[in-house]
Amino acid sequence: MKNQTKTNGETNRILSEVAAQVLEGLTFTFVIPDGEEHTDGPCIGVTVNFKGPFIGRLVLRMPETLPALLAENMLAITPEEDDSEEARYDAARELANVICGNLLPKIAGAEAVFNLQAPTIVKDEECLRKEISEDAAHVRLFLEEGWLEVFLDVAGEI
Repeated sequence: MKNQTKTNGETNRILSEVAAQVLEGLTFTFVIPDGEEHTDGPCIGVTVNFKGPFIGRLVLRMPETLPALLAENMLAITPEEDDSEEARYDAARELANVICGNLLPKIAGAEAVFNLQAPTIVKDEECLRKEISEDAAHVRLFLEEGWLEVFLDVAGEI
């Protein structure tokens, strides 16, 4: 997929702003402007495909430890109360859904209508790489605990 109208710089700025706002408002997780690069360890991804004035997908990539923090902050579930993989992944899927739902109107305008598919978890790093084209807009956000990459892959004109 290829983003044809907005520059990736402009799209990256919007991606960064929306993701930071959603992280802070929904998960009480704050972006650290000059965070350190920590990419060790296994990662997971969450994809949300969408259709509307343009089609594409939003992909989140994060350390596999981040969903536990998201679940704790969003759902008030501590690991002692519910350490299920499903609860952690529910939080990651909800984060992707909310970021996508807030992002698309910022790019396409408030009147645009999109159909978002249910977010899916991608556990395999190789499969996750195949979900993202090299033309995708991309930002990496450093968090208090971990990091989050956000990709927007669009087909057609924005």
